Amino acid sequence: MSKPTIELNAILIPDDSGGFSAFFAQFPEAIAEGDNEQEAMQNLLEIFSIMLKDRSEESRNSISNSGYPFTTKPVNLIFA
Repeated sequence: MSKPTIELNAILIPDDSGGFSAFFAQFPEAIAEGDNEQEAMQNLLEIFSIMLKDRSEESRNSISNSGYPFTTKPVNLIFA
């Protein structure tokens, strides 16, 4: 049985100074910059991780405040 995967599409845009901006098409609100494509992607992965943690906290707080019982289950994604 194959493991489930999630595919994200990274968009890399060169700027006039030779650097790059990067974001995932599925999450355009998380934008990173770098001096080259590799640095922009590394920065994007870092900011994306922070964004997901923030959203998770917001969701848990919202559900907790509603009074509904819930459980959480961690899921690890490995990026190629």
